[in-house]
Amino acid sequence: KIKNKYFKGDLSNELYKLLAKEENVFESDNEIAAGFFFDRSVDMVTPFLSVNTYEGLIDEFIGINLNTLKKSNIVEKDTINILNSKSEFYYKIRDCNYNYVRNFLPNKFNTLLKIMKDAKESNEEDMKKISESLEKVKMAQIEFAPCKSHINL
Repeated sequence: KIKNKYFKGDLSNELYKLLAKEENVFESDNEIAAGFFFDRSVDMVTPFLSVNTYEGLIDEFIGINLNTLKKSNIVEKDTINILNSKSEFYYKIRDCNYNYVRNFLPNKFNTLLKIMKDAKESNEEDMKKISESLEKVKMAQIEFAPCKSHINL
């Protein structure tokens, strides 16, 4: 149920007249405080606005439904649930501008590969340096899979 309905513009007034004829068009168990209906002759800017975030880009072109991708045939099976906000990696990039993310992901991937490669080639004998190196590798391995999935996406 929409308690208060507001219409602005000629075509929205036509909508008001059509809805006045229909009974219980807005009836449901939920109640909404107010509904605003604008004609494009009054509000011409809104259709040109878009969300310029990484999450907005995914939602616009692939679609997100309940933190999962709608078109699951586009991506591999392991990338379907990568949009979990509990994932620290996704949490860091979801609200960033997609141009930033486009540059961030390959750079991060290369950095993670370099950390793991350096650890394999390391010939350290000092236990403190080995421990630090293992900690870096552990963190790199945690971020590697989500980074790869977002690059694929």
